[in-house]
Amino acid sequence: MLKRFIRDCVHRDAAIFSPWIVKKNVGKRYGLPTELNDETRSSIAQIKKREMEKRKRERDERLGITHTEVEDTAVESEPPAAKRKKKASNVDREAVALEKQKEKQREKEEREREKERIKKEKEEEEERKKKRAVKYPAEGESSWSSVF
Repeated sequence: MLKRFIRDCVHRDAAIFSPWIVKKNVGKRYGLPTELNDETRSSIAQIKKREMEKRKRERDERLGITHTEVEDTAVESEPPAAKRKKKASNVDREAVALEKQKEKQREKEEREREKERIKKEKEEEEERKKKRAVKYPAEGESSWSSVF
């Protein structure tokens, strides 16, 4: 009965954080406002915006897309200025070359570690195969029958 009364007196949009609004005929009858005031409307818009940003961030995390907070704030405030390309100096080139060399060295070490791990796993597998299974005396043997 109460559920029916509420359904007859108010309505609500299906959107997130939509408020319950008094229907016009009920509002006229009892002198209640039937429109949202600007303050409520703006607060609902802010909440919706935060929720959408949260959903977007979660979706991006699931997809592996990462954003830095600096990028997020730059997008909200104003578009970035055009970037100028500057010529790389010899120091920059040397630093890049050194970084590439270090990366290659790391990759090489990683491959060697992987080969060692695989080799160790194969040796352990062979050792397990070489070990003989423990043989237990059969039930019918006389040595066990005397114990029980």
